[in-house]
Amino acid sequence: MFQLASQVRRKVDEFKIRFQRIRSYIEIALDLCHEYQLPFNLPRRILQPFFNKEQKERFSKRISSAERRGILLIDDMISLPYCFNTHVEYETVKAQFMNMIENLKPGITQLTVHPAIITEELKRLTNCYFEREMEFRLLCDLDIMQFLNKENIKLISWKDIRDKQR
Repeated sequence: MFQLASQVRRKVDEFKIRFQRIRSYIEIALDLCHEYQLPFNLPRRILQPFFNKEQKERFSKRISSAERRGILLIDDMISLPYCFNTHVEYETVKAQFMNMIENLKPGITQLTVHPAIITEELKRLTNCYFEREMEFRLLCDLDIMQFLNKENIKLISWKDIRDKQR
């Protein structure tokens, strides 16, 4: 029993060391962003309900570190529920997407999507091919394009964000 507990403690310590290294890599990335005048893909608003208090505090420290260096961050990040319900109707997802757009706050919001056309290869790669195809349809939907215009949403690229940084 003692041997098992010792092995578990050693694995936990290894994980902590790896986790600390990962966190330090973010600081290195921020150093590079500062040096080369690049934005960083980290949202200022930490709204995800699945983050615990400690995770939110770590994000806040990284955000503060980037802001002290003058690094441009995005304001928010949104996405549709992904790979949770393959039986949902397109019109339901479309209404959900439009509701998300209506509730955007001013600033730079990254929409994370995985658009794709269903192929046999895609089916072999992921079980979420249905959602990917639905996201593709949403991005091509004329109603969505008109809605974005009506809501005064401007689509930009990372090049635009980089240019704003400089």
